[in-house]
Amino acid sequence: MGSFARALEDFFTLRSLALPTDQAERLAMGRRHRRVEAVPEPLRPAVAAFDISRMRAQDRARRAGTRPRSNHTLETALATLRDLANFLINERDKDGWSLVDVHDIEAFLAVLPRARKRRLTVLLSAYT
Repeated sequence: MGSFARALEDFFTLRSLALPTDQAERLAMGRRHRRVEAVPEPLRPAVAAFDISRMRAQDRARRAGTRPRSNHTLETALATLRDLANFLINERDKDGWSLVDVHDIEAFLAVLPRARKRRLTVLLSAYT
């Protein structure tokens, strides 16, 4: 970014006429962080690693000029994993991902039947 463009951006952002160009990314990062932090501690490291992996994939797609996943898609995936983790801890008394079986996943998907397809897609992508 040239100095004139930077000065122009500063002018508008200082007067609250525009948001800084990285504002959307910073807000998305905060939302993802809150979703990961809402995962119960025993299951959190795997969800955090999943988030890092997805962010790297998004960055690679941007650099390659392909279509990266949107921040909304990434946040929705983290919300689904957060909900599954809370379900496993609170409803199934399981505190490790290695303890999860197909019956747990089916019970989780049955909680919100209308969201079943979307949630299953997220869970399959987390598994691979």
